[in-house]
Amino acid sequence: MSLAVAFQYFFIGIEWYGMFILFIPVYLFLLIPLQMIGLGNTDGFLGAVGSLHWGHIITVFSISHMAYLLVLPGEKPTVAGGDGLALYLLLITDLNDMAQFVWGKMIGRRKVVPRGRPGKTWGD
Repeated sequence: MSLAVAFQYFFIGIEWYGMFILFIPVYLFLLIPLQMIGLGNTDGFLGAVGSLHWGHIITVFSISHMAYLLVLPGEKPTVAGGDGLALYLLLITDLNDMAQFVWGKMIGRRKVVPRGRPGKTWGD
């Protein structure tokens, strides 16, 4: 996975957006199963490949988009630029988390998953 991170940031550095957006969902999704088959790791193959794929999408692919926002090309400038878009993403994420907490404390009655997340509730 660390090589995938290095490749993603390399593509950001040279501003090759086409390869940046296709590398993980296309090329890496083909290389991971081929490597596992080549090494003979076929026990629980679908579960392992699926977990690796989603792990790469959630960690490497989505987080590298924040870095891409910071070096957003200036061809079509936005009002706030790439830095402003990154700040907006962080702000919206934090506001969502706070809203869920307040909503649960104010009108939440029933526990959603009592054993797993005892603080998560929903209203009737």
